Amino acid sequence: MRRRLTFEAALRDLTAQRDEARALALRCLPSALLERHGLEPPAAHAATLGPDGARAVEAVLERLEREPLAELRGIALWALAMLGDGSIVGAARRALANETAPYVHESAVQAMGIVGAVVPREDPVLQEVSAFVADALRDERPWVRAQAAQAAVTAKLPGAESMLVGHLGAERDDDVRDACVCALAELDPPGAEACDRLVEALDDEALPHGTRLAAARGLAAARRTEGARLLAAALRRPFERDDALEALAVVAPRLPAETRDAVVTRARRIAAGFLTPVTTRVRAAYLLARIAPEEGERLLARFERRGGRVAREAVADARAALARLAREEA
Repeated sequence: MRRRLTFEAALRDLTAQRDEARALALRCLPSALLERHGLEPPAAHAATLGPDGARAVEAVLERLEREPLAELRGIALWALAMLGDGSIVGAARRALANETAPYVHESAVQAMGIVGAVVPREDPVLQEVSAFVADALRDERPWVRAQAAQAAVTAKLPGAESMLVGHLGAERDDDVRDACVCALAELDPPGAEACDRLVEALDDEALPHGTRLAAARGLAAARRTEGARLLAAALRRPFERDDALEALAVVAPRLPAETRDAVVTRARRIAAGFLTPVTTRVRAAYLLARIAPEEGERLLARFERRGGRVAREAVADARAALARLAREEA
């Protein structure tokens, strides 16, 4: 079980002699601050928590300045972002300018995604985050550009899609292109421009298989079926089939007949798999309910009656998803 610290204990251990103690203190401080005030993330950030929030930010900034280990400086940037304080932008810019360790560079950019997700949408720090990410996408270091692509989506920055689409067209580094495609696929949902790039990614052999599969899932989230054959093939691979079942369920009514028949056959086998995890079997029933409603509903009802708590919870989630999709398509 992961260790937890109280707020005061985390503040104390930020100056501990042992590296492990300082690392634990940095990881625990943001959640300990919220717990002290009876809150859960992302219910509040440091600026809203009075003297305690100010103490936490000041302590992390001091640790960031004095910490001799690059790994812990990276964790300190994460902690500052989780606290939701605007000082993270300046701290991250200094890290990109002065640090030599790629890990710290990556942590600095990742922090922009985190703080963007933590602070309220009206917080002016979001403008600073957006400017930081745009600059990072132009950085000469490919690992910085790759993290910037993800940060734009994690922070839900306005204009993230156009920013990434524009950059993808000019990017020549394969790893950064990979990161941009994955980030576009995570948009909720991808827009028209993003979908055009995701369709191109499906047949881009320079991209890893996992990235092309992510592109197919992103297209499905946008109710596009160009990636359906790739998702159908993923149903045969245990480590890919759960996500593929979820994605195919979204576009099930739009599947081409040939693909739909293959998906139904495979989903039936998964649902009947004796050694298959029950949550996966329920997902297969959920997919069938989108294509053959009576058959899928019978399976869901059977899992609900005969399964344990995990099965019943999975069925409840599946029915909630079916109701949501029905509302969206009405």
